[in-house]
Amino acid sequence: MNQKSYHKADHLTILSANCINRISPLANCAICQQLCPAQALAFTEQHWQAVDCTLCGLCVSACPTGTFQIDYPALLSLPKAEPLQLCCARNALAPQEALRLNCLQQLSPLTILELLYRHGHITLYLTPALCQQCAHQWYAVGLQQQLAQYQIPSERLQIILQEPQLAQDKKNNSRRALFQELFQRTETQSKKALTHNFQTLAANPIFAGEETQEEAVAFPSRLPLYAFYAKKELPVHSGDTLPFRALSCQACNFCGACANLCPTQALTITTTDSDSEIPQKELLFHPELCIGCNLCQQICMQHKLQWEDFMTQQQFVQTPHILAQSSEKICSQCGHAFYQWPPSDEKICPYCH
Repeated sequence: MNQKSYHKADHLTILSANCINRISPLANCAICQQLCPAQALAFTEQHWQAVDCTLCGLCVSACPTGTFQIDYPALLSLPKAEPLQLCCARNALAPQEALRLNCLQQLSPLTILELLYRHGHITLYLTPALCQQCAHQWYAVGLQQQLAQYQIPSERLQIILQEPQLAQDKKNNSRRALFQELFQRTETQSKKALTHNFQTLAANPIFAGEETQEEAVAFPSRLPLYAFYAKKELPVHSGDTLPFRALSCQACNFCGACANLCPTQALTITTTDSDSEIPQKELLFHPELCIGCNLCQQICMQHKLQWEDFMTQQQFVQTPHILAQSSEKICSQCGHAFYQWPPSDEKICPYCH
């Protein structure tokens, strides 16, 4: 691997076009703002702005549509099919050839699976003790526990826990310095919040977010995992669950809003001809394309889409799932065709109701 082909990012890249709040005015996602420890994010005039970003990576791993990125674009530019070694930028124990990210907190399990699909093998160096002393306060072992759900063979993903040998007095000094840094940062940010607003700060040189003008497209983050199963590179255990919930539909008039606005086309509506020559419509759910953004639930006019229990690996690969079915009906009042789920003897379309 050519170490010179990668440069650690020094800013937060923002793809506002990816945000579901721009896709529909009914969306009300605020996960990134709720998680940001520095309260550095603001959504104004259909664009995200970041001020005093610490590059901790929480917004990167939490956003379902990939609106925020730090090291991810550079990782995707690396040559494929070459083993990848990843570690924290503060890790002095990892090999010199390992790529040092701003913070491993930005690596979700699905992001690691995507990189694994591209490179074939990943070695991940984790330093829990170092993470505890860091201002980002990431729980390194938590990622290891999350990855265990996917049962990735060790010959594909190797996780090495490294514990630096620190003297007790050095630990105490580090903690004292950490608390002083946190106090100074909190005091500084409080003063800025009282004297400025995000619009003024965005034009200031300390603006940390870099807005990308390119038309962004949300990536189906579960797709590499589905490819592993489809190619039989990962075994499918029918009884084991994945951290993905099944979707159910209690009622549907096949208006198409969820299918038209789904950022990854995880929901589709198909029209088929039955043996009786009466057209039928089906609402289909593709779990391998879903990113769990909740937009479909927020825009459903009947509010009848909801999450159910976690899917098993077998349910995940058996795609698509039929959520609703209906044969064509003719409204007795307006004469227009309509579809309705669940089936009933009703002869009046929802609009005439």
